[in-house]
Amino acid sequence: MLSNVLHAFRTEFGTSTLIPPHNFIDEVVAARYTAEGFHLSRALMNHEVAAHGLDPTSPDHRAEAKRRRPRYAASPAMVLYQTASVAARDMSRTNPRDLASSVMSVAGPAGMGVITFHWWDFLHDSGEINEAFTTFAAHFLDACQQLGSDEFTTITNLASNLQDDR
Repeated sequence: MLSNVLHAFRTEFGTSTLIPPHNFIDEVVAARYTAEGFHLSRALMNHEVAAHGLDPTSPDHRAEAKRRRPRYAASPAMVLYQTASVAARDMSRTNPRDLASSVMSVAGPAGMGVITFHWWDFLHDSGEINEAFTTFAAHFLDACQQLGSDEFTTITNLASNLQDDR
């Protein structure tokens, strides 16, 4: 079923990116889809952090692992580690500038960052636009730009550009 959906989306919309549920994916499944040319954007796995000699339970060590290896080529596709997932729940825990500072502390030294948003955070259950989160996200992206981000693009375009640069 996943294969059918991915191929249909590539045909219909030109997208070749898979972001797995909860950002984790079985390595056999990941290998299958990267071999078919689908870029993968996912969380950094514990064993990948440990391979750097770092503690997977430490947020600082996880960030360091992303700085050291923010992406890699897998077959004809790229695997991009997600720097951060920004969600509506973040509004009660931090402000956009502090969140941007945290993200840019990883993305800046790595030379790239991948930020994901869940589409449903932009809507209320009624279907109305969640203006508070939309504003939060806009302020967050503005702060990222002020802190040094000079380009925003889709994951598919980023992966394709990185692949072309190899």
